[in-house]
Amino acid sequence: LFDVGFQLSYLSIASILLFSEGIANGLAFIPQRLRQGVAATLAVQLLPLPLAIGAFHVLPLIAPLVNLVVIPVTTVLLWVGFVASAGAVVFPPAAVIFGQALHLLAQMVLWLAEESASLRFAHTHVAAPTGLALFFYGAGMVALRGALTAREGRRAFSVACVAALAVCA
Repeated sequence: LFDVGFQLSYLSIASILLFSEGIANGLAFIPQRLRQGVAATLAVQLLPLPLAIGAFHVLPLIAPLVNLVVIPVTTVLLWVGFVASAGAVVFPPAAVIFGQALHLLAQMVLWLAEESASLRFAHTHVAAPTGLALFFYGAGMVALRGALTAREGRRAFSVACVAALAVCA
């Protein structure tokens, strides 16, 4: 429970569960086939952000854009790994072929991560968030959840609350 990796994973899953559907509803201009993936990619970064900043003192500026490419590739990587593992049991030489595809995909993900991280504007070093900043961020996330799930009549009020919290923070 006290491991940063566990906490980041937990917050990432919670973030997807709490925000991805509402974000997907707001992305009606994106084709349906891509909408859920883009929404999950954007949502997954919301709750873990303050913990990541506190643990690593880095604000990733380009990560949301890079994740739009990396996460789908990683999904393919996982499925190819599953097929390679299953294929190794049935026909071991097939695992070598799938293993080569795994290696290529993994190298692509590493290359994207390294190249994007090397950009001058990719991230900035920041101090750990204060307790007050965490409070406002948490309140903003509650308000954002309300705005994403509110009925039409209450949506304007919820969006105004999110904007007010953003200004205060």
